[in-house]
Amino acid sequence: QKVAVARRPVVYFLKGHGERDLADRDPRTGFSLLKRELEADNLDVRTLDVGDHPSLPADAEAVVIAATRRRLAAPLVEQLRAYLARDGRLLVMLESGGDTGLEALFEEWGIGVGRRVAVDPARTLSGYDLFVSDFRPHPVTRALAGSTCVFYLPRVVEPLPPPGGEQADRPRAQSLCQSSPESWAESDQDQRPMRYDANRDTPGPVSLAVAAERSGVRTLDVSVQTTRLVVMGDADFAGNGPA
Repeated sequence: QKVAVARRPVVYFLKGHGERDLADRDPRTGFSLLKRELEADNLDVRTLDVGDHPSLPADAEAVVIAATRRRLAAPLVEQLRAYLARDGRLLVMLESGGDTGLEALFEEWGIGVGRRVAVDPARTLSGYDLFVSDFRPHPVTRALAGSTCVFYLPRVVEPLPPPGGEQADRPRAQSLCQSSPESWAESDQDQRPMRYDANRDTPGPVSLAVAAERSGVRTLDVSVQTTRLVVMGDADFAGNGPA
C-alpha cells in the first residue's frame, strides 16, 4: 500500500466523550496497539476533538467512534449525518448500556441497536466474554475468516427490515458476525447468572455487528467510493488484550 498509494489515508478517532484512548497502554481497554497496527498499514491516525472543528475534516477517509461513554450532542450527530451524505465512512464501536445519541442515525441506515446483550454459554469462559468466530462474507470481515475474536458483553446489533418493502435508495445492511445457536439476546443484565427467559429474551444466533452501505458510482467521468456505516456491538475486541 505504501508503494501504490500516493498519500496516506487519514483516519480520525473521535475524542471528548469518554472514548477509548489511542495512547492508553492498558492491557484490556487501551487502544495503543491498534494505533500502531493502523500506522503500520500506512494509515495516518489522528484524534478529533469536535470542539476544535466546526465540521468534520474534509480529508477524513474514515471516522471512528470507539465506545463513547456520553451521549453525543445533536449538532455532532448532524455533522456525522452530513459526513455520510458526502460519501464518508464511519465505524462505531459500542459498549453495553447507555444511549449514544446515534440511534436514529443507525435506524436511517437500516441498523437496529438496543440495550440487549448477547450471552453464549457455549462460547464463554467467564459468562461475560464471548468467543466469536462466525464472520459473514463481506469486505470488512475478509481478513477475519477462520479467526476468533473475544467480545465482552456485546450489544445486539442487527439489520432492520426495510419499512414498507425494499427501497432503491435505502442503504443495504448486512450482519458481519453472530453468536452461536446456543446463545440468546439477554434483556436483563442485572441477572447473576444470566438465564434465558423465553418470555423476554430472543434465542440465537444473535447478530453482533452490521455494515450498511450505499454503492459508489463509477463511470468514465466520475468515481465515488462506497459510503459505509459499520456498527460493532463491542470495543474490547480491538483493545490491547488478546483478540
